[in-house]
This record gives sequence, C-alpha cells and structure tokens, in this order.
Amino acid sequence: MGWNKTLKDITKKTEEWVNIEMLADKSLSKIDLIKEFFDVNDEIRIIRDTIFREEQNIPYDKEYDSDENRYIHLCFFVSNKIIAYARVLFEKNGVIISRIAVLHEYRYKGYGSEVLQIIENKALDNKCHFSELDAQTQAIKFYETNGYDSIGNVHLEAGIPHIKMRKTLLQGEM
Repeated sequence: MGWNKTLKDITKKTEEWVNIEMLADKSLSKIDLIKEFFDVNDEIRIIRDTIFREEQNIPYDKEYDSDENRYIHLCFFVSNKIIAYARVLFEKNGVIISRIAVLHEYRYKGYGSEVLQIIENKALDNKCHFSELDAQTQAIKFYETNGYDSIGNVHLEAGIPHIKMRKTLLQGEM
C-alpha cells in the first residue's frame, strides 16, 4: 500500500508502517520510521497538543476539525520516539500539507526539511504537480529555503498570521 490513496480510495480506517524508501539518499536520512494513519489517535494528539495547543495556545476547537478523517496523518520517528507530524491531502493535481510540527528539541536540525522532502517525493510518485500549504508567517524563510513561494495575502488561522505557499513539483499541464 502506501500513500497512493485518494479520498475515495480510503474505505476503512487502518494504520500501516511505511519505510523511508522514497528518500533520494537514505544514508542522509535522520528519520527511522514513518507511521501512517487515517484519523487522529493518541500519538497524534500528543504531538499536536504539545506544539499547537501548549506552545502556541491554540484552542482545541481550532486545532482539531471535523475533516480530520479526510487526511493522511504522518508521524515521523527517530529512535522509536515521535519527533514530527504532518497531515496531507492528495487532490487532483497536488498535495496539500498542513499541521507540520517538529518537537522543540528537534528543530533547526534538518528534520522539518526532511519531512517536506519525504512528502514531496511521495507526491511526485503520485504525479502531483504542486505542493501547497498555509505557513505561519514566522516560518516563511524556512519554506522559501525549501523552494516554496508565497501565493496569497497574510490571513489569520486560530489568531496566528499565515500565508499560502506553493512549490511546483512537476512542470507541464495539469
């Protein structure tokens, strides 16, 4: 199996182990394991609550929404410890990435960039032409460094300034 699922392909809630075969150079990988879920569970709640609710004071009703089961939830591990999280939604021609989170002690060590690379490589496997996300404005430089361009105006999400950003993955007609 893997991430080559669209919303209509997901018919039951399952979890599976995913290896890091999609990395361009596995020897450079710091992430040991990626675990994939189709709904929010305790592992996901712990990392999202730590980063979004505790660090950023986002209320529960703003952090979790009724569409959680539309997304593929990815947990990233190093030495059997969850250190990062992202949720993705494959659309017709692209992948939407949201809720990217890296635990504080693992920031500024390349894990966030590796998470993006893993997702983008899987998106390329699925013939996605673009990757899109709403970045917190304090993280714009990080995303620009990873090839993303701002494509919208600053807007508020849960009281935090964000901006839509996009990266072209495949050239040509969509």
